[in-house]
Amino acid sequence: MKKVWTLAFVIVLLSGASHGKPPKRPCEDTAMTQYAMNMCAKHSADLAEHEMNDLYRRLLLRAAKYPGAAAKVRAAQRAWLAYRDAYVHALYWEPWDNVHYGTVFPMNVSYTIAAVTSMHSTDLKSELIAYNNERNCGWIDANGKIESNC
Repeated sequence: MKKVWTLAFVIVLLSGASHGKPPKRPCEDTAMTQYAMNMCAKHSADLAEHEMNDLYRRLLLRAAKYPGAAAKVRAAQRAWLAYRDAYVHALYWEPWDNVHYGTVFPMNVSYTIAAVTSMHSTDLKSELIAYNNERNCGWIDANGKIESNC
């Protein structure tokens, strides 16, 4: 019986030990200066870009199995990158400097790039599903859930 109580005591101690530490907060919650906030936003944009590039590479590998498909995927990606850059420049039409937009400008641009790039990653996931499923009957719904009518 003593072993059971000792085991229960150890389990309670171990389970409570994690509650004493503050939870890790995202960069945005802990940044205290504009420079730090700008770096957090840049990190978000870099992560979104990395995810997009990974999906694009995987999509190219799948598309290479079909004649002419890889060239079309490359053309679509180039067009999308041109669109993204034009979209961001359209939002911030003044000269790109802190004089016109203030010190939050780099942060705003980075978060815009991160958001638009993340949306494009969802599109690339849908394309990847279509290439993975040769009958082309899969997609990602508005909530990010994979659907199929096969």
